[in-house]
This record gives sequence, C-alpha cells and structure tokens, in this order.
Amino acid sequence: MNIELKKVKWADGNAPSTPQTLRLSFRRQDAPDVSDSYTLVTDSLFVLANGTIINPPLIKGLENAMPYVLRLQNNDIIGGQVDILYTTPSELAFAQVTARFTPNARIDYVNEGINLLSGMMPSFGKAFFTLENDFIDRFATYSISPGAAPAFKKYQGYLGLYVNAASGSLTTSISQPNLIGYNGAAYYSMGVNFYISTADLGTSGVWPLLSCVDASGNGVMVYVDNATKKVVWQQKNPTARETLTSTTLIVPDSWNNVLIGSAPAPIGNNVLYHLILNGSNNNTGSIGTSSNFSTPNANEMLTVGGNPYPSGFSGKGTFRNLYVTAALSSTGDNSGYTTLLPPTGYLQQVSNPANIITIPHENMISVSSTKISFTIPQSVAAGNYNFYVKYNRNTSTTPVVNISVDAVTKQTSPFDFNFALSDDTLNMTDAFQVAHYAINENLDGGPDGGVVPKNVYFRDGMLVLEAHGDLYDGLVQGVDKDRMPKKHTEPGDPLIGEYWKTRVGAAVATRSYCGYGRFIVEAKLPKQFGVSPFFRLYNRATAFLQDPYYDQVIASGLHQRSDGANGYYTIVKNEFSMELPANNSVWVFNSLSEMVSVNYVYPYAGMKVIVNAGDNNDGTWQLNTPAAPNQLSSWTKFSDEKQLVNQPRRDQVKLKNSKGPLGNGAGFNWLPNPVEEEYLEMRASAGKDIWDDAFHEFRMDWYANRVEYYIDGVLIQTNPFVVPDIAGRFSFGLSFPSSQFEDSSWLLDPQLLTAGVAAWHHQTMTVRRVAFTPFTDAVAGGTNRLIGETKPYDGMYKFPFIYG
Repeated sequence: MNIELKKVKWADGNAPSTPQTLRLSFRRQDAPDVSDSYTLVTDSLFVLANGTIINPPLIKGLENAMPYVLRLQNNDIIGGQVDILYTTPSELAFAQVTARFTPNARIDYVNEGINLLSGMMPSFGKAFFTLENDFIDRFATYSISPGAAPAFKKYQGYLGLYVNAASGSLTTSISQPNLIGYNGAAYYSMGVNFYISTADLGTSGVWPLLSCVDASGNGVMVYVDNATKKVVWQQKNPTARETLTSTTLIVPDSWNNVLIGSAPAPIGNNVLYHLILNGSNNNTGSIGTSSNFSTPNANEMLTVGGNPYPSGFSGKGTFRNLYVTAALSSTGDNSGYTTLLPPTGYLQQVSNPANIITIPHENMISVSSTKISFTIPQSVAAGNYNFYVKYNRNTSTTPVVNISVDAVTKQTSPFDFNFALSDDTLNMTDAFQVAHYAINENLDGGPDGGVVPKNVYFRDGMLVLEAHGDLYDGLVQGVDKDRMPKKHTEPGDPLIGEYWKTRVGAAVATRSYCGYGRFIVEAKLPKQFGVSPFFRLYNRATAFLQDPYYDQVIASGLHQRSDGANGYYTIVKNEFSMELPANNSVWVFNSLSEMVSVNYVYPYAGMKVIVNAGDNNDGTWQLNTPAAPNQLSSWTKFSDEKQLVNQPRRDQVKLKNSKGPLGNGAGFNWLPNPVEEEYLEMRASAGKDIWDDAFHEFRMDWYANRVEYYIDGVLIQTNPFVVPDIAGRFSFGLSFPSSQFEDSSWLLDPQLLTAGVAAWHHQTMTVRRVAFTPFTDAVAGGTNRLIGETKPYDGMYKFPFIYG
C-alpha cells in the first residue's frame, strides 16, 4: 500500500514558528524503536508552520491494516522529533460474481473438445451458410452478400432473409466454375431452406430458388413452378435444356427444404440426379449429358431467391440455410442435409428437476464448433437451474452447468448512505457493501487500464476511489476489454511484455436496478485534472436480429448495425451521466456557414460551438434560439476563446443522455443523413470551481421526459432529449477517457485528452454520501421498462463477506 502524508498536526505548544525541513522515516509499531527498524522516506520534507506539507512524498510498501510510527526529525522541533501513529486503511478483498444471470442475459456454452456443429451441418461440402445467425461460410471458403438493404422475416422461431425475385437476390462468391467445374461436367449438389407464405405464392411464372446462370439462362437453376407449386431442377446450355420435377408440392406457410444434385458416378451416357423435397427422395431421374454447360463463366455467381437477370421472374420468400457440395451421396441425403438440427439449450430447475425449459430456437444467438450462445428467455422465472445443450441432432448432451437466474426488479425503497453523519461507521460501511459491487472493466480498451476493485477502499469511515496516473509505479494492474490483466503488447511499445499499471481507476455500482428517481453523491473530487469523475445510470445490451428482444429495441428508435462477421444487431446503451471535467463547446466548425448549414437534431438554448475559420468570426458561439438553429441571427458570439476538447475547465460538466451509441453526441448531423442520433452530450457550467478540495453534491433527477442535473442544489441543465427509459444500475467512480495516438495503442492522443494530462502518481475521490429516492410513476410521468442486460454480472465483484 502507498500513502501520502499531506499534513502534520502539531501537538499543543509544539508547533514551530517558521517552515521546517524535516527528515521523515517510518517503522511498524510492533518493531523495536531502534534506528535499524526505520525506513527513510526523505530527508527534505518541507512543512509549513501550520502543518501543511509542500510536495508530499509517497510512502511506499506499507502493509494492509497495520499500525505504523511515522517519525519527523529536526533540531528546530521541540524535543528534536515528532512521532505520528498511523494505521493504514483496510484494503478490501473481493470475489467475482459468477454463474449469475437475468432474463435477456447471454449465456454461453464453451468447450474446445466438443463439435457443437456436428448435427447442424453436413459432414462435407463446399459451402454451408446459416443465414439466421451470421453470413459466414462454415467451411470458410466462400462469402454471401445480402445486398445493401437486406430484409428479414421470422417464422416459427427461425429467421431468414426475405427476397423478392422481381427485384434482386442474395449473391454468393460461388461462380459457375466453382459449382460445375471448368468443363461443365462436374458433379454438384445444392440445398436451401426456404419459407413461402400463402400471400406470396404466385399463380403463374417461375420463382428461382437457386440460380447459377448467364444472361441467356445457361447453367443451373432450381425454381418453383408457381402454377403447379412443384420444384424444378433445370440444366441448360446453348443447345439443350433438361429438367427434373418434384412429385410433391411445396408446403405454404411453413419451412421447406430442397436438395438437388448429381449421383457420384455416371450411368452410361447419362448422370443420375436426385431431387429431395422436405426430406423425401421426391424424384430420381436420368439426365442426358447433352445439357451439361461446358463453357462456364467465372463472372456468373450462384444467387439465392432470385436470378441475376430478374426480368420475367416472380415470387417472394425467406431463406435460412444454403448448402453446396460436389456430389450427392448414394442415399440421396448428402450426409443428412435434409435432417439438420441446430443445438438446443435447456434449463432444468434444480428445485423441481421435472421442470425442464427448452430455450426457443430464436434465442440461439450464435453457434460455432466450440461455442454456442443463447439469450435467456424473458419469461424464465428466478431460481437455480442446470444449463446444458443437446447437439449432434440432439442425441448428445453437454455437461451440466449450474447457474442462478435473478429477476429484473426495481429498487422501490430509498437508501441513504451518509458516512459523515453515521453514529455507527462500521454498520454503515457494511450496509453500503451489501448494496453495491466494485467494478472490474475496461469499456473502451484504449491506452488505459480501466477500473479495478483494488482501488476501492474505506478510510476514516468514508468511501475512497483511487486513480493511478502516468507516474504510478506501484503493484496494482489494469485490465483489458476482456477484463483480463492487461499487458503492453504492441511492437514498438518500450514496456512490451509488462503489465499495464498506469491510468487505472475505480468504480462501484448498485447491486439493484434503479428506475426513475433522484440520485445524489456527495464527493470531494481529486485536486488535479487527468482523471474523470463520473456519476452514471446504465443498462447495456446487444440484441441480435434473431433475438426476440431485437424487435423491441428497433421499436424504441435504435438502428440496425452489422460488423460483417456477426450478422445484424443493435446495441442498447441506455444511460444518463454527469462527467467531469469538460470543455464548454460540443463541436468545432470551420466556418460560420458550416455552423448554420448542418442538420440540428437536438438543438437547445445555450449550446456552444467553436468557429475556427481563421478570421474575425473565430471563437465560441452560443445558440440562443433553438427553434431556428440554421439562422445566424439565432447565434451570438460568446467569447473569443476556443476551448478544445483537451482544454477542460474546472467549472464545466458533460451531461449525457443515451439510448444507443450511434451518432456524434453533439446534437446535429451532416445532411443528408439525419437519422442515426442515439445520444446527446450537453455541456453545462457549475458556476464555480468544483475541484477545490471541498465536498460537493452531485445530483440527477430522472423523469420519463427529462433528466435534471444539479450541483450543490443548483439546477445547471435540463436534458429532455434521448431520455432513457430502462431501469439500470447506478455507478460512480474515476475513469480515464483515453484515446490512442494514431496506430500506437499504448500512446495517448494529446488532442483528445478530455480530462487533461495525468502527470501524477495517484489521486482519490472521497465519497461521504450516496442516496437514491425513487419516484412514483405519477411523479416520474411514466413507467420504467424492466429488461435484463446482456452480461449483467460481467466485471462485478462482491465486497467482503457478501455472498449473494
């Protein structure tokens, strides 16, 4: 443990009349009072007559909860020395919260020794896509493109891509030579799962399911004859066209699967083909080799749900699985393609083993050979469960994992932890620990170490949150985005291979979810910039397209996203926060004309921006008339100053309302795309220096239509935009908003240091009161949504003796 000795309290009658230069050393109290027991800290400690220490040194290597004698020596001191008895704070031991979930939480089964895909995909092939979970070829060779604006439909718990053959198709990277070979005589087979609704059934014409043809129709196509409702396989070259037709019909308003392909060996001059519809060997025919297409075009690709040349085709449907291989097996099923079954998750109630909940297929978010992920259905009741997965066509079962599912409930009673007024400090701190977690996380993964539980402790009966700056040289390690000990790993980093120890903060969060209400924290901020104190309520989740929660998220106004590998999803970042320090402006414009030409989505009175045009207009401008932000008369020049993001002020605060992470947070967007604005970051002035080594009250009142922000009882801003509505955990602490410099992840970008430079060893924020008063629905003006987070307990650590 490291401590700073900041002030000496002289005994009555012993205070010197002038500043002193002292020798400081220490020993454990139980060590003998001899010179060999003392460790020298400094022989040049400069102390003012009132006891204030100038540039206090760091006393390193002290043990936890241990009494020490600190000795100050100087001939000018009466008696020659002063001994100070000091007991170090009790560091807290933490236990990670594991195997706890809530409805809507993500639960993973990971096992490197089990192939969870064994029943979900054929044993061999060229390409296999499960379009409901992602757009990845399970054989890792080909790709598929859903188009610029894919449409999705969900039927009977299965999700697929919806295609209108008259306007487009899904396109794969499987070319004609890939499919049928360069001589046009290779064996091939193709299979697809598709859903056709009665409303989309045509009465005439052709609906292509799979097409690999040129503009003249030469190649291979599998289609539905809309008049007969039968599936037809067609092989065509410039001189011949041959077909094979199913003997049964497709089933409307249901999922169908079709497999068409060649047998592994020719029969005389012909090739034997199978057409399998819905698991039945529907037709076997002998096709003449005269229709083989011998001049395949590498530019013509296999398409799904339509034809690359859509003229004359009609039909609409939804597609889920796509399979391509070289030849059809002699059984006509190609290693079980038509009997594919995805893994199935189960929750068996421990108290009632007969109660086994099958996790619906639509809650299966992702699957690979070693990992499968589900979201716990929102209908699952709280309790203890055995979680397991059946795979390999549901004939094999994974080992059981015991988990706890907690209900998502709101804090309905107020709490007020006032450490300063407590007559029983021990019981007060114990009660706080029962109601809170310490946090271990690094959300942005930048050149910092996130927040860790070791930097949370109690001292003199109050809660202390410690932050380690750029000069820290102690033992506490930071964490990475996976919450593992972070290391310097980038080539070129002079500390490569060492653990990350600088720019590491601390934070705590409520165990319960809090809804609309009043949140108060009384705290003494650090004295120096370089770290960001924050007070925040949050609820975070990721909803993938097939998840039932996805539709709720889209309906709330958030937007679809995709990273190309994990399919389509939305991110819920439902929060509001007060963060310090901040500059006073939200954006830098290059000219006045640019300032008044953007699309203002959330304009508000008092919004400040910078104009940096290189002329007399340069400075900070303020919006006075938010109803007309694109008129120059609505703005006035506030100041000639241009306070950039790396020039924070001691009186400025950043106030954030958020439902999601998309947008720039500044309240405007660039035309012509004005829609993706899911959060807003306001700036406000506290009207005074709040980094003054004094306690201040930070308060947020959350209503259904606004969040009101107060400092020391004074309303500094009301934010009525992007107001969150999901109950969440309330957290506060010290963090480092660190952006990396160019391509060097270990370096800070000095232009983006919103909290300033952390040119110090460590600082603390001392908290003397934490309080919450819930509002009734009538007072709040609405009712919170209660929805679980994707990973509600990740990074949560229990305080000592808390086992719930």
